[in-house]
Amino acid sequence: MEIGSEFALFESRQQTVEQKSVYEMIKNIGQDSKFLFSGRTAIDYILQDIKVDVRTVYAPSYCCDSMLQPFIDKGLNIEFYEVVFKNGSVIYKVDFDKKIDVFLGMSYFGFYISNMDEIISIFHRKNVLVIEDITHRLFSTKNYCEKSDYLIGSIRKWLPLPSGGVAIKRNSFFKNVKLNKPPVAIINKKIEAMKKKAKYLVSRSSKIAKNEFLALYSEFNKSLSQTYKNLTIDDYSMNILLYSSVEEIKKKRLENTIYLYEQLKSSKDIQFMFDTFDPSKDCPLFVPLMVNDILRDKIRSNLIQNSVYCPIHWPPSKALNINSRIFNIYNQELSLICDQRYGISDMRYQINKLGEF
Repeated sequence: MEIGSEFALFESRQQTVEQKSVYEMIKNIGQDSKFLFSGRTAIDYILQDIKVDVRTVYAPSYCCDSMLQPFIDKGLNIEFYEVVFKNGSVIYKVDFDKKIDVFLGMSYFGFYISNMDEIISIFHRKNVLVIEDITHRLFSTKNYCEKSDYLIGSIRKWLPLPSGGVAIKRNSFFKNVKLNKPPVAIINKKIEAMKKKAKYLVSRSSKIAKNEFLALYSEFNKSLSQTYKNLTIDDYSMNILLYSSVEEIKKKRLENTIYLYEQLKSSKDIQFMFDTFDPSKDCPLFVPLMVNDILRDKIRSNLIQNSVYCPIHWPPSKALNINSRIFNIYNQELSLICDQRYGISDMRYQINKLGEF
């Protein structure tokens, strides 16, 4: 048994006609959608579309470093608003009078309680351009704010895709920017890694060694950081989007999350990041915990020894001037696995191994 880590690529089956595909769901969000290589490709693409001069971006203090890279690459000034998690909820410390050109908003892990819709609406009324990262809320019942000007998302966080990001313009069309197919060698490297992992998982007696596909994943991720501009999604990934059912993905994730919330008892060392989970609104990407910072890495190491690969979100960006309030989340967050690859027996195993520690 192995839970978590990178997606493997098994033989896919086509969906039934009556089920909405992931492609369909995303395509219908805004007036114009571009399916691109990655989330950072989407941010870069949007920055090329913006007509006004952009100098300063207002970004969350808690985010993945990769989403900041396109702004850094363009030499833009990044100011940060504080994101603080406390008592099972989230607090955004935003200065609405700050002189900025773009507000970058996001919500966390697919929980409705974390959405920034009210804050986005205020910046919209102040005529500040809003880019919303909807990666985490992509499968939630309400998966974007209507007042955002642009939406970006990393689809490959949710599905076994070699590549996949989306840029959406809510109320008009993107200007014509030439896009290219991603390099075949890069995509083939990811596909090979995913297929080798699938064979390894099906039969541990296989001749495939784990370090073979781990090295390929690592090489792909390095390529992703170096080559991301003006690239489309690859054809293999697009085909998966066309035949992946939104309902099947949501159903499994909600079942798994409900079980985790029912079974995991809070303690002085471990608690849920979000006390409130609403299956009618939420669809979690992961189930985030807040763990005593002295124990977090020890717990994670123990889980890895038992073949449970719970990620942490994220390493802090070098662009951040971190104070103790901001730094706490980077030291304490641990993400439980809840995705559609797994069922209740896997959730039980994950909880048992967490409990044993």
